[in-house]
Amino acid sequence: MKTNPTFDELMLALEQPLKEFQKLQKRKKRQRLIRRIIIGLLIIIIIVYVSEYKEHSLFIVGILLVLMRMLGGSSSRKEDKFWGDTIVSPILNRLIEAGTYKGKRGMPENMAMKNTFLSKYDNYKSSDLIEGRIGKVSYSIANIIIKESSGEESRISFQGVLFVANLAKRYDTRITVWFPALVKKNEDQQPEVTKGPSDRPVFGEFSEAWEVITKPIRNVLISLPESIVNQLRIEIYEHQFMITVPRRYFQRYGSVEGIVSALEEDCMLITAFTTIAGELDSNPALWGKSTD
Repeated sequence: MKTNPTFDELMLALEQPLKEFQKLQKRKKRQRLIRRIIIGLLIIIIIVYVSEYKEHSLFIVGILLVLMRMLGGSSSRKEDKFWGDTIVSPILNRLIEAGTYKGKRGMPENMAMKNTFLSKYDNYKSSDLIEGRIGKVSYSIANIIIKESSGEESRISFQGVLFVANLAKRYDTRITVWFPALVKKNEDQQPEVTKGPSDRPVFGEFSEAWEVITKPIRNVLISLPESIVNQLRIEIYEHQFMITVPRRYFQRYGSVEGIVSALEEDCMLITAFTTIAGELDSNPALWGKSTD
């Protein structure tokens, strides 16, 4: 019987790609050095030769500018292709091998984004999407950026990870749960409700929130790093159960350490969310008669 891949299995699939990424970073450093040399040559040509040899100097300047542009554009295109084909693919392939997932890029058109974000948005961009199904629960996981406008200005209103699971039962009232306020660890490391007038961890029907966010699900979320747990927000509305983890996503090509750290977070979230999908599937309260 095929099982969901563990965090260690996902990271093991990335061992070789990360070595390749280190090589790519070294190539980038060499390209940056070449660009600096070209810029230096441009400055020398402009200062020394433009006035005396205008025709030839303009031709040389043009060639150097084209070379510099080609170096930068080529590097960027290679990085984008490398990220999708070499870094993301091993994760998706390992998930597909588990037999419960299918890899896909981009956000599905039928995802009800209006149910997730209350404010109007101009556009969104998603990447590294995983779609899957465990039993009766279909779900999607994506890194996503939402932009909205205010007059002439556009700003990012949400950036982070989105998990959406589809349920049979319908919830007509939107239930918003701030997970850190709802659950904490006590001395026995077990979840404990922290409901009170100053907390207001749940907007909506508290009993319905508790019906969906069962103890096994709370335990899964609590097991995540504190930096993730402290930002978790859960939405239950209509037929959807959603978790958002807002964060300033890593600089994709900043450093190997940054890449590894971000991939570790992604693998933790993937394993946590797929476990939650299994818990939702096994919750009988969600698969009775729909209240449509």
